[in-house]
Amino acid sequence: MDWVELRALPAELRLQLSYPRRVPGYAERVLRDMEALGVERVAVEGGSLVLLGKGFRNAVFLVATERGEAALKVRRDDAPSTSVGREALVHAAANRAGVGPILFGSGEHSLLMEVVVGRPLRLWLEEASGEEVRRVVGEVLRQCRALDLAGIDHGELSRARKHVIVTADASVKLIDFGAARFSSRPRNVTSIVRYLTSREVMQLLEEKLGSPELDLELVREYARTLSEESYRRVLSSLRVI
Repeated sequence: MDWVELRALPAELRLQLSYPRRVPGYAERVLRDMEALGVERVAVEGGSLVLLGKGFRNAVFLVATERGEAALKVRRDDAPSTSVGREALVHAAANRAGVGPILFGSGEHSLLMEVVVGRPLRLWLEEASGEEVRRVVGEVLRQCRALDLAGIDHGELSRARKHVIVTADASVKLIDFGAARFSSRPRNVTSIVRYLTSREVMQLLEEKLGSPELDLELVREYARTLSEESYRRVLSSLRVI
């Protein structure tokens, strides 16, 4: 992998900033975002920009600023909307609640943030000890509650296969706030409980922690009240406290 100065980026590589259709005008607007955000270099490998990930709405490139490596999340040129304004507001609010990759800044079409390296929660669970699982799952739930209390609904945690990352030092990062919104009735804890009790995850939790005693009425009570007492009862039923 090599690093190319942003000001010296060849035209073909500039076009790749417009994913997937390579629209010259859109690539130039993304480039202006990058300049305003202080991006100095772009990672290149095999004649292409280094993609950290791609999804329905975004492509994520590896870049560098004076602070070091960063992830540049760029709206796809075929997304329903190419503006990142709402996502930037919600992501910044999540950061204030202590959740999510650190957001360094945003432009019209791009978000600049901390690089997160780790494994999806389900894959991490396979090799973790029972005590590690108890701590990490407890931290996942704590961060979901922090979002609830901040009035933010992540929007995709019931299908959290790609949205909960565990790093090498067993830190937890909830990622991708593209579908997130401010809400008077956030459902982050209830959504993540739905994921944790899905077939693909529950079997692993049972192996590590024993069979949970989850009563869905406890989850419904938490959703109604968001109270600390009901939250603690949910944790206890999942055997993470």
